[in-house]
Amino acid sequence: MFLFLGIVFSSYGAAVKLVLVGVPEYVALATAELSGDTGIKLIERSAISQILQEHGLSETKLSGTELCKFFPHTDIFAVIDAKSMRTFNAKNGFLLTDIGHDGSVQKIVSGIRLATDKTLLRNPLLLGKLTYRDIGVPRRLKNQLPEAVLDIERLLLADRRIQLLERERLDMVSGERTLSGVAFQLPASMLLMSLEFEPGEDSGVVNLLIQVRDLEQQKVADQTIRDIFNRPSNIRQGVEALRKKLIEVTGQKRGLQ
Repeated sequence: MFLFLGIVFSSYGAAVKLVLVGVPEYVALATAELSGDTGIKLIERSAISQILQEHGLSETKLSGTELCKFFPHTDIFAVIDAKSMRTFNAKNGFLLTDIGHDGSVQKIVSGIRLATDKTLLRNPLLLGKLTYRDIGVPRRLKNQLPEAVLDIERLLLADRRIQLLERERLDMVSGERTLSGVAFQLPASMLLMSLEFEPGEDSGVVNLLIQVRDLEQQKVADQTIRDIFNRPSNIRQGVEALRKKLIEVTGQKRGLQ
């Protein structure tokens, strides 16, 4: 694993600090691509390695929480593995982008640029990702549920207004749908998203109900997506419909404030 820290200057002139972590080949390619942009400065690796050594951190097992803790002056982290890249906001722990890069440095750099754009928004749409519920999905289809959840998250994160809080940062009892104590103060504007998978009327059909609530557990929006495995295009259409609902509702609330 390889690590770089850079400073990317936004179109507004503000400095956005960026840490690249991951597969050396992809980190090197992304660094070379970004280094051609005006305003990018790469910090010596020795300074980063020193921090890792001081705290006994493994470069191959760095978590987002550890990165935030030991690199407090950073704005964005990009974690690149063999097939995907995730970027998140180091200031609040929210996931900014999650993409499959397929070995393409262009996709990696595009994901980083989208993440940078997201940090410039004053009022992003903050979603908390809750544990998804499996309500009797046939055993042969259960192993497909994590991939469906990933697809939904990536579709939501493709919108520059949406940031997603990792489940690990929430102490959530999925059956109750209530927060049972968290280690940090959640933003008042944050919304909580739950996903419920259940079998349809026909064999092999799985339907999905996505519900979004505010911190007072009042329903903000919901969306039913039917037959998600036999008709995968339904996921994209359903998430797009949900995204529009969320943008409309949150926009109305902010307009009243």
